[in-house]
Amino acid sequence: MQLTNVVVLGDLKCTFDLRALTHKLVNVRYDPRFFSAMIWQHRRISGNCLLFSNGKINCNGKCRSFQEARRRLRRYARCLQSIGYEVKLSNVRIVTASAVHQLSGRIDPAHLPSCYSYEPELFPAVMFRRHGMHFTCHLSEHPGSFSGVDKLYKAVRKEGKYVLGKSKIRKWLETQETFGLHRQINENLRRRKVIAPFIDYQWDVDTAVMKSYVKVNDGYGYFLLVVDVFSRVVRTHALKSTQGKEMVTALKLIFDTGKKPSKLRSERGTEFRNKDVHRLLQTEKVDQFFTQNEQKEFVCGKSHQDNKIETQSLHVSSPDASLDRRLRLRNTEL
Repeated sequence: MQLTNVVVLGDLKCTFDLRALTHKLVNVRYDPRFFSAMIWQHRRISGNCLLFSNGKINCNGKCRSFQEARRRLRRYARCLQSIGYEVKLSNVRIVTASAVHQLSGRIDPAHLPSCYSYEPELFPAVMFRRHGMHFTCHLSEHPGSFSGVDKLYKAVRKEGKYVLGKSKIRKWLETQETFGLHRQINENLRRRKVIAPFIDYQWDVDTAVMKSYVKVNDGYGYFLLVVDVFSRVVRTHALKSTQGKEMVTALKLIFDTGKKPSKLRSERGTEFRNKDVHRLLQTEKVDQFFTQNEQKEFVCGKSHQDNKIETQSLHVSSPDASLDRRLRLRNTEL
């Protein structure tokens, strides 16, 4: 038998104003019209956290043990302490535990005891309730096992025994405790817009790791990527390390080309948060700030992906010669 997920609940011994708390944290969502808890997805803590106004805190999402789930709750509690809340995690207990075990032989639902429920047209599993415990025996050979609404709908249509729409299947699944607790929450949280009114107003910078090419690239295992948010012009510089002095040298060479931004945005890595880089940007009168959400620097991230694909395919071309589809000009003409 193997544990697949553990859902735990704890008490922080503190009450919260969730609406005010949403303005102090990032990657959170709170809408009391639909759900009384605040959904919190920390970029450095896996899983999801549900925080209630009475101090209850719930953590789920691919926790394989009670110890791992408790560690996640402690990390969320420390995040709240860092912004001034006097919280103390206590009374951590398991709410739901899911385990998988492969039974030997075949199971005939017709010969099972009366404490089971089996409706194959809706859910391809046998569910037991015994002495307050809830067991689910999945028929893994069924194409709809371990699935959501779409896959189960396709399986029902393929069998042709019943006529069920997606709305009926979704309503039934939402009444099942296991589906509601363990399904993955895919939330597209609202984030601030990036507004660049003209060229060289804001640059996004990031570093890409290419350590697999160090031996054939004269010791260069990184490269600095600079993207102008308005024109999408890409500038790069090879690096042997991500130390502050080497980062300053790379930025100086880029600034010496005659282009310099008013604002420079980066992640909170040590290659950008150091005295050398800060001193250079102050001298050049460039305003430096850092991104706050987990989808950091989407412009740089997309350019990283394109550059790595070109490198691995051995198709190297200058990005400055490409045509900007919006402005109808080549990047060298901007």
